[in-house]
Amino acid sequence: MRVPAGFFAIVLGVAGLGGAWRVASRVWHLPASVGEALMGMAALIWAVLLALYAAKWIIARAEAEAELAHPVQC
Repeated sequence: MRVPAGFFAIVLGVAGLGGAWRVASRVWHLPASVGEALMGMAALIWAVLLALYAAKWIIARAEAEAELAHPVQC
């Protein structure tokens, strides 16, 4: 699977939700474990995407360079 660079926005969204849940757990006494699980999931997603993106640079270098040169995709 060739992962576009835009997929890293998924990590930002999940980490943002985890951070918001961390604050909500202090303010509204919600379970803190949910926020921690979301942050752990964000870290796991980031690691998987990083490995897949690195593989893209090894396997499909021309496609990765074209994406890097594109003003919107990169």
